[in-house]
Amino acid sequence: MNNKVFTNNDNIRNKSQSKSIFLLKISFILMIVACCTLIFSQNLYATNKVATGMTHTIAVTTLGTVSCVGTNAFGECDVSSWTDITQVAAGEFFSIGLDNTGHVFCAGLIDFASCDVSAFDTYSIVYIAAAPSQVVGVVSDGTAIGVGNNESGQLNLSSWTNIVEVSCGDNHTAGLKNDNTVVCEGSNFYGQCNVSSWTGISQISTVYIIPSAFSQALFFSLVGIIITRMTFQDGTRVILPIFLLDMNIVWLWTHQMFHTQPA
Repeated sequence: MNNKVFTNNDNIRNKSQSKSIFLLKISFILMIVACCTLIFSQNLYATNKVATGMTHTIAVTTLGTVSCVGTNAFGECDVSSWTDITQVAAGEFFSIGLDNTGHVFCAGLIDFASCDVSAFDTYSIVYIAAAPSQVVGVVSDGTAIGVGNNESGQLNLSSWTNIVEVSCGDNHTAGLKNDNTVVCEGSNFYGQCNVSSWTGISQISTVYIIPSAFSQALFFSLVGIIITRMTFQDGTRVILPIFLLDMNIVWLWTHQMFHTQPA
């Protein structure tokens, strides 16, 4: 009789222990899944916390606001009203911010409508990038859209899918896919879009350059010569009916004139 009681108690105890071990295993598995989900969600899309334009620097603070230093000739540092910002980007004379709801903000020079970010309003943007005169955003569904200068086809992104990150050059746009390959649209004059063979890529970056006319105008301003006409490398011709007495004035005028059509 006593043996039976002890046997039954042992069985109950064993079952209880097995159940506890099973629950511990399930809890452990759920914890691993939760941790992996958190890590994946945090790293699926990169985040830009600091960005630089031509003459200004912006950064996201720990409070979700944005700090900006440098020139503010076009209002590129008028970002004090931005809140809940998670990412920033910058063009030559404008600043871009992305908040935690996927809304895009812009402050600064409206050049080639690059600061007209209303086109993003109907999308949930998860990543942003900017160049001198264009802005590109990654949508939560893995597609990408852009606004601004498209003279070289750098915003022809409608065929892109599974994009997790983008980067903008002056005349081209590169996109990183979730399989760690890279796609590119726009000018390939220097072979900057020869990325079709790339694999195992974890991050991308493109570079834009200051037009050579900037250094020319700066040189002429220093020697005090009056310029009446200037031809850029792309064939663009501009008239500068001003006295070159201040190199900052020369620089701003040449930037404004740079995007006129070739004669």
